[in-house]
Amino acid sequence: MTEARLKELEAICESATPGPWRVALRSSDQRVDSQDKEGVWWRLVELTSFERNDGDISFIAASRTAIPELVAEIRRLKHVISLTIPGKLTL
Repeated sequence: MTEARLKELEAICESATPGPWRVALRSSDQRVDSQDKEGVWWRLVELTSFERNDGDISFIAASRTAIPELVAEIRRLKHVISLTIPGKLTL
């Protein structure tokens, strides 16, 4: 993955509502909520029962914190590889 793509993913995350997000599952709907700096909870996504897919809603909620973690890990691993095999990896 290129540095340009990593920066693109970071920009997407930075433009989103701050995380972490949480999943709220109910019998009639599901939603993803986020709490702002003042402690107010905001509904980010709400799916009605006919659209319900627990996997999708969990993925959406997890992605807010997972993507920045994955970007950091990719950069860390690229750095380790560059130290181990100098000149073999372009950051």
